[in-house]
Amino acid sequence: MEPVNEKTATEVAKSIKSTPVCSPGTVRRSTTIVNLAVAMVRVQKQIEDPTKNKKADAGGRGSYRYADLPTVLDVVRPALGAHGFAVMQFPCELDGAPALTTQLIHESGEWIETTAQLRPVKNDPQSIGSALTYARRYALLALCGIAADDDDDGRAASAPAHRQTRESLADLVAVAIRDAKSRDELAGVWKQFERDRDAGQFPAQDVTALTAAFQAAGKRFPKPAAT
Repeated sequence: MEPVNEKTATEVAKSIKSTPVCSPGTVRRSTTIVNLAVAMVRVQKQIEDPTKNKKADAGGRGSYRYADLPTVLDVVRPALGAHGFAVMQFPCELDGAPALTTQLIHESGEWIETTAQLRPVKNDPQSIGSALTYARRYALLALCGIAADDDDDGRAASAPAHRQTRESLADLVAVAIRDAKSRDELAGVWKQFERDRDAGQFPAQDVTALTAAFQAAGKRFPKPAAT
């Protein structure tokens, strides 16, 4: 496994990619993620939580249900593939310990990746393999903004699933606005935002905030002079 740490992760990424790398550390991305962000908005609009097909003991607190890795993959891969995404997950090392890197690649060439250190119970192949499966599952769930476990903290203490999805969409649109490099790119983000807004995908406060963000961003790209 190739050793990686927070100081060298960006250099490692640069050595295997033809595009510039931003955000040094354990979370890295290509210089721009405008197309990726717009496509991810569509993925999160479409994707649903996987069926909880397994049951496990909660250590004296009863049991809980969860979706195993194959079930998560059955939900994640079609939704991502339909919008030009591929996911790669591969073992590596982070600060001398076993780790997992998960990379989301968009057909535009834009990408995001993260490296998470594993915490195997023992330092043997079986324990590391189990930790990798666990990490792969949770990385995919976090990547797509979905859940696959019973909420053992009480549902009243957490936001409803549909609200979490809308907040995630708003965050992604905000990133796309920020990273737009031309008036045409910004216009493309606006058109998708309009469709999602009209479909009721955003609460009123997000519509207000994002509309203001579009107006501010538009000042970076003044309209061409009339000919």
